[in-house]
Amino acid sequence: MDDITARYNRFSGLKCLLYPDTLRALAAQEMPFPLIWHIYPTNGCTHHCPWCIMAEEQKLNPTSLPRELYERAIRDAARTRALTVHLSGGGEPLLHQWTPHAILLAKSLHLKVAMSTNGSPMTIVGPEFIARHVDYLRVSLNAASPITHAHVSGLDRPDLDNIISAIVRIVDERNARGIPHDIGVGFVIVKENVHEIVPAIELARDLGVDFIHIRPAYLPAEDGEELREICLGLDRELFESYCTPTFTVHFRVDKFRGYWTPRTYSRCWASPIHAVLKATGEFIVCQDRLDLTFGDYATQSFEEIWHSQEHRRVLDSIDLDTCPRCVSNTINEVVQHVIIEDRMRSALI
Repeated sequence: MDDITARYNRFSGLKCLLYPDTLRALAAQEMPFPLIWHIYPTNGCTHHCPWCIMAEEQKLNPTSLPRELYERAIRDAARTRALTVHLSGGGEPLLHQWTPHAILLAKSLHLKVAMSTNGSPMTIVGPEFIARHVDYLRVSLNAASPITHAHVSGLDRPDLDNIISAIVRIVDERNARGIPHDIGVGFVIVKENVHEIVPAIELARDLGVDFIHIRPAYLPAEDGEELREICLGLDRELFESYCTPTFTVHFRVDKFRGYWTPRTYSRCWASPIHAVLKATGEFIVCQDRLDLTFGDYATQSFEEIWHSQEHRRVLDSIDLDTCPRCVSNTINEVVQHVIIEDRMRSALI
């Protein structure tokens, strides 16, 4: 990977610098409206990955977002000038029967649509529909062979070939229509699939997608330490040697800064950049802290929830020592060191 691609890509947290007014509001501990909404349409899933952070939630509280709340979330995102809605989980977003309508509604309101899917229901919804209407697509493969894929996905029988077939149809449809690409596959590293990282890179490249996103699973305690040692021993240069002008390998561990290394910021500044709506109708402060909930979307307006004292109390209660990883490390560092401490001396342009 060349230096420019390494610095400036879809996974770089530095893109937050495009929104300085929001960063300054965060630094002042104000509550700007979120730039992106993560919506969990359902807790149900066709896969049963043993390392999934939603596994207990799916067992204890299986549910789907009512259609009226799903629609309201899309409209509220547009009304409060969010940039993107990200349909994810939770569970598998394509299992919710209203998801195709939500995608079309979001597009009609000039929102970008991102989707993270395990890929298994794509043939039901229609790969061509996804190709035409989803702006940013990531399909979780987590393996290169059907047997390993079934094992790490908690499946009784393999379905990797069906997922690959759907990806091929999406790529072909975008190529045929001249639709700009932003299609990738995900590979979450656990010790059971680490031997298939390179074959998965080769598979992704041959499928014609734009990138593969390789990252560690979210594993606490002893399992997390073992995975840390595995990841630190991986050959990043080998992975990135597969990059081409049309295909990029992203090996990312930056979410684990502050878990595998000391944190350099004093509090969680970044949370209000994201709205995360669970299938239960509650909001959570980020995609990892399922325990920090606030609001009841069924009975309150979004403004009431977002600007409530409850929301502020939940944010103030975040103990960084109990956050094993952070999806917004870079944003937190930028607010702390660039906006508040002015370490870069912003007046010296």
